[in-house]
Amino acid sequence: MLRLVVLGSRATHPSKNNLVSCYGIKQGGTYLLEACEGVQQQLMKYGLSYLNCKAIFISHEHSDHYLGIFGLTQTMNLYGRTEELKVFAPKELCDFLKKIFSNNMLKPKFAIKFIPLRQGLIFKNEFLQVTAFKAKHDHDSYGLVVSTPSYRKFDVKACKKLGIKGLDFKRLEQNGFITKNGKKTSFKSVSYLQEGKKIVYTGDSMPCPAIVKNSKNAEILIHDSTFLDKDKDLARERRHSTNKQALDAAEKAGAKQLILTHFSNRYENVEKLRLSSRKTLVLLAQEGLELSL
Repeated sequence: MLRLVVLGSRATHPSKNNLVSCYGIKQGGTYLLEACEGVQQQLMKYGLSYLNCKAIFISHEHSDHYLGIFGLTQTMNLYGRTEELKVFAPKELCDFLKKIFSNNMLKPKFAIKFIPLRQGLIFKNEFLQVTAFKAKHDHDSYGLVVSTPSYRKFDVKACKKLGIKGLDFKRLEQNGFITKNGKKTSFKSVSYLQEGKKIVYTGDSMPCPAIVKNSKNAEILIHDSTFLDKDKDLARERRHSTNKQALDAAEKAGAKQLILTHFSNRYENVEKLRLSSRKTLVLLAQEGLELSL
């Protein structure tokens, strides 16, 4: 079961009570969407292993999205990490971080592999895959689609019709077929391909068609919601989205749940950004908010 945990929710710099936008995913290891300041403390607080962190995905070059990588890797090093850490980021940021980590003062004993972001599939293992798409912000910015693998699910009606029950299901999954009443039945003939679960993260972005396209029928859309809709001119100037624009994107895409995030520090009480919808469950990003798929 994939587990998503909000580790931070503010824009630009931490507030008195909250860190900047950052999300942890647990699925056969820990994965980070951004690396906020103090991220290792957040991982410990909310039950995600920083030593078992497989990869970090940084959406763009603004420092609030990557400053935590220095403290995190130093903590990993202190506790004896040996496994390679993958860091996905825009090319210029990869080059910058490579230079920083080449200095012996910060260079850990384990390897860090920096991989430039590009559109399309960028990461895949047996537990999940990540694709990137271009977002609309100041720098070379990307949104991310995190999805679990598709799998075959039994067709209940077809199985009932053929009298398949009990241990038959296990044998079908293990062997790919069973012979029942002299007739051979394949697993594929009594099952269908079920798409995996999908989480979409916009990073920092103005509204753009790519967000809607990549968020089609997503279980969760985590969307830039830096400003209230009354401040939409400021949002356009700063190349961010409003809460209403985020909801519009979620409803157009048919996303089941929307997490509003990246709140401007001008709003001390983020509850004013909350919206309601008949089509999509709307949540505010709050540190410790956890969703399982």
